[in-house]
This record gives sequence, structure tokens and C-alpha cells, in this order.
Amino acid sequence: MPRDIAELWFNYNRAKSELAKALGREDDILSAIGDILVAEAYDAGTSVAGRSEAMRLADGRIVETRSAKRTQSGPIQLPAIEDWDFDVLVMLVFDEDGYIESASEVAVAQAREVAKYDRACNYWCITLDDGLRSRGFVQDVSDKVNEACNGGFSRGKAGESKDGGKPERRIDPLSVMKNKEFAMKCIQLLKDGSPTLDADISALMDAEYCKQVLEHSFAILKCVTGMSLDGVKVEARDRHGNRRYYESPIPIGDESYIVSNDWYGLGVGGRDNRTPFIKWVRQRVQ
Repeated sequence: MPRDIAELWFNYNRAKSELAKALGREDDILSAIGDILVAEAYDAGTSVAGRSEAMRLADGRIVETRSAKRTQSGPIQLPAIEDWDFDVLVMLVFDEDGYIESASEVAVAQAREVAKYDRACNYWCITLDDGLRSRGFVQDVSDKVNEACNGGFSRGKAGESKDGGKPERRIDPLSVMKNKEFAMKCIQLLKDGSPTLDADISALMDAEYCKQVLEHSFAILKCVTGMSLDGVKVEARDRHGNRRYYESPIPIGDESYIVSNDWYGLGVGGRDNRTPFIKWVRQRVQ
């Protein structure tokens, strides 16, 4: 194998691993980048509970993102849409080098009009081309998205500041993860980097502490060391039979714990217990 190809291969894998570590996820990195950019541009604090690629704005609207990367000229088919339980769709297209080629916004009613339903797979697809971008109901938000990241994703403007040196606003990658991924990643960060891990675990098992400090309705962790699978399932439910914890125990030291599944993002029912937990975790692992 030519040496330059081998070097590119190793550089590619190193970069991919570092990116996955920074984002806190290894799957669908393109969508993760798109979610973060849109969260910054639309000032969305966290993802909608249990929903991938969906964020709730301060005014209550739900924004979903679909991101694609150009590999050839012509129309771009965006990732599938499984339901229409949102208000605004933001469509991002990245060029072959990763810069934003276009960013477009469309209301859900119009998005549904132009989507094609795949009956066999039970989802809808939107093909993005110049004809669709020129429709009156499609708004170009490329500048809005680029300005949110100081032009860093605009070709020819990477690294330039459009605001005369104003500090760049950043969205924590944890805030756009799915609920289970979010909860497990936070605990993993504590396991890997907290110098006060024992005290942290004790705090997360204290229901009153979690309620007062972390705005959580009950303890975030529950010890299930030595329990059978059936026993874990019982412990994961409250006295009414509602499942309050993920049923997959995680090891921490010599003990095993289950993690709360009761997470809410910004604007969801007036609750947001993700943000205080993110701050709490980051303070301990910095």
C-alpha cells in the first residue's frame, strides 16, 4: 500500500475517534454535528425528551434537523422522516470538505407537502434540489447557522470572527443526545474523570439531594448489586408500576447501579432537569 494512503487512513481513524469522543457518540456523526449547529443557531437548550434530532425552542416550537453530505452533483435525498410531530424542519447540506453548502428552513405543513411516502418502509423522504430551495415557503438560513458558529462552517471563512472578537457561544454535546445516551454518558464521564466519585455516587443515590440540587423527582442512581434480572426490573419501577430507571445495570467499582430515565429538556412541560445535571457533571470532571 502506498505510504500516503496509509497515512491518510490512520489520520482518518484518529480524527474519527477524537470526534466521536468529543461528541459523546460514535454513530451518525453527521447528524450530531447538524444537531449542534442548529441548536446554536436557534438557541435551543436541549433535545426533546426521547426524540432524536428534535429540539424545543423557548417559544415552545419543536425543530427537527435533517443533515446530508454531498457526494455528487445534483439533488440530495435527506434522511428519512418517521413522523411529523414537530413544527419546523431545518435541512442542512454539507459539501465534501464538511463546510455548510446550504441550510434551509421549512414549516412542517409545507415539508409534508413535498415529502414522498415510502409505503414499504413506512417513512417519508424529501429530495432537496434547487427547485425546492426556490419555493416561496423555503427560507434560506445559511447565514443564521454560520453566524451562530462565527462562520467556522462557511467555506473560506473558517476561523474568522464576524463579531469583532465576541466569544463564541458553544452548545454542550451532551444536551443534544437522546435520553438514555445522555444519562449513560454523564455517568461514564463521572466514572472516568471525577476525583470525588464515591461522594458523587452517594449524592446521586440521595433522593432529597437530587430533588433540591438537580431538580430530579427521585434518586438518579439506585444500587442493584447482586440482584437477578427480575429483581432489577422490579427495582426499576415505582409503586404504581411505572418504569423510572433503565433496566441495564452499569458497574461502578464493585457495585452495580441502574440510572433514572426521567429526563426533560428545555421547555418540556416547564421542566429542565438536564441542564443542572450537565453543569453538575462538568464541574466534577473538568
